[in-house]
Amino acid sequence: MLLIVISSLSCTHLSQLLACHLSFALAAEELCISPSAVSHQINKLEDELSFKLFQRYHRRIALTHEGMNLFKVVKKSLNILNQEIKGELLCMMKIDF
Repeated sequence: MLLIVISSLSCTHLSQLLACHLSFALAAEELCISPSAVSHQINKLEDELSFKLFQRYHRRIALTHEGMNLFKVVKKSLNILNQEIKGELLCMMKIDF
């Protein structure tokens, strides 16, 4: 079994935005960074993972098969994390009152 550990949540969030928008420019605009910075971070993530997440064409990008699989896992994981955090915050609020 292959275990993939993604080094930072910011890269995870960035790859999720890029997968949703399929545009370096739109992902960059949403994060208030340059498209070049998005490209750099995605290249670094792809190097760490040892596979490409996106197929780059002249004016567009597309998810690779591996990128689509990772995107599904990341999306599901972030949703679970978000639910757990909300649950913990609700528990903390009940304790404080």
